[in-house]
Amino acid sequence: MSLDRFITLEEAASAYNLDVMQLTGWANDGTITAGRLDGKLLLKEVDVRQMTQGDTSLPRLITPAEAARQYNVPEGVLEKFVEEGRVRRGASDGTLLLVEQDVQELARRISRNRFAHLKGKSIRVTEAADKYGFPHSTLSRWASSGKIRVIERGPKLLLLDEEDVAYARLLTDILGMRERRGVLPETVY
Repeated sequence: MSLDRFITLEEAASAYNLDVMQLTGWANDGTITAGRLDGKLLLKEVDVRQMTQGDTSLPRLITPAEAARQYNVPEGVLEKFVEEGRVRRGASDGTLLLVEQDVQELARRISRNRFAHLKGKSIRVTEAADKYGFPHSTLSRWASSGKIRVIERGPKLLLLDEEDVAYARLLTDILGMRERRGVLPETVY
């Protein structure tokens, strides 16, 4: 029976010509097996070796702020997917990091491009409530707070941008809409 060999972070960086921060990220996000002994981070050598050989793709880690900005994913959606384990995470020096490939997949799933044909198309708030299953009061509140665009407002008229309403429906389905829970913490446009 052979025992797994563990090496220190510094030994791995030197032996395999790798950056300490990258190794730490891999350890934190579970890409390589790691543990601590006497306060030192130890890495499973065979995992480090496998990550440096062949065509194994190494996950790129980014901060949640970078992910939200670069991929136009609302931070609330990112948080939900991280909590559920659908976006892998790690940490480096106490900073939360996300696996970029997972964020890209999430961004593809929630892309508002599928609603581009609705951009600028007006829909009455009552029609939007029926069509998209939101309470009339919720849509009115979102319009008043600027979370969805208003195309026209009058004494007995509220026309919304249908693209925003459709995208809000997608986001609330992903986040699990619950009445009075502040489902849309930010604007959808």
